[in-house]
Amino acid sequence: MGDFAFRSEPMSYVQILMERDAAHATVDEIAKRSCMQFIDSDENITKTAFQRPWSNEVRLCADLLRQLRLFRAVAEKLKVELDTEKIIPPGQMPTLVDLQHDFSEMERELKEVSGRQRTMDRAFYERLEHKFVLLHADLVRSGRQESGGGWWKRRRCW
Repeated sequence: MGDFAFRSEPMSYVQILMERDAAHATVDEIAKRSCMQFIDSDENITKTAFQRPWSNEVRLCADLLRQLRLFRAVAEKLKVELDTEKIIPPGQMPTLVDLQHDFSEMERELKEVSGRQRTMDRAFYERLEHKFVLLHADLVRSGRQESGGGWWKRRRCW
């Protein structure tokens, strides 16, 4: 139970056992009161980082962070302002699994829209190129009719 240095008040060592689903809200409320210090339990000392119970949540958080960076980059590219000051009430806080599902769906839709945009851009530039070819061909043709012969007749070397 060891005493820690730099304590301003006496403390007691307690162990709280709770359901995994209630842990986030409970720890959040305790942290708001700043009356408790959390330490890792001794049962996880023998396990590697990948064997610990929260390692999947850490990977999930890393994936969510990657998706958030993607959304921010796209928003900055499109010059869309993000509302980062929105506060979610504690009772309505989504779980990591809910966020992962929502973000994955948004990422899939974003990739689909980006693919469609690339296809439309490619088609637009192809049509624009065809338009310039036709305009140039029309100019060459009208120039040939005025001069009585095409530029290819004047450039024959054989």
